[in-house]
Amino acid sequence: GLLCVRLIGGRVGWTRFVSSIPIFGPMAHWAGAAEMLRLLQVMLNQQVPLSEALELTSQGTHNANMALVARWLAFGTRHGKPLADLMAQTSRVPPPIVPMVQWGESHNALPQALADAYELLESRIRWRSSLLSSLLPPLLLIIVGISIGLMAIGMLLPLISLTQALT
Repeated sequence: GLLCVRLIGGRVGWTRFVSSIPIFGPMAHWAGAAEMLRLLQVMLNQQVPLSEALELTSQGTHNANMALVARWLAFGTRHGKPLADLMAQTSRVPPPIVPMVQWGESHNALPQALADAYELLESRIRWRSSLLSSLLPPLLLIIVGISIGLMAIGMLLPLISLTQALT
């Protein structure tokens, strides 16, 4: 199953699959988006034109899904569309990012808006990981306890049915 997703879907398919996993998936997605925003911000701070900065960002982003998004955004901005409008058209960009980018474009402060968006995603990742680290140990204990209980019942069930059959 997982091997098929990796082989058939390639890097993009695999990244999308990982992003769809409950609890952990959003963190992976936000991390990819944060990396894309950070790289784009660095490029813009170096006075690289937006469409070229997006193209370079797509080449430097490790997350294959976000690299594809950056390439698509580069194509759209090269054809004169505002970055925020393009980001609003795709579900792959986290929704809270769009108004921040919109503000950055309208106030000629896109690098700062991207830095703020990056910080927002990083804080969400930190919050989610601290929540997971506090919830995971008790959850694992419950799962292990249930597993041991089911194994004990599974081992005792044949003995009970044998005892009933003999009496």
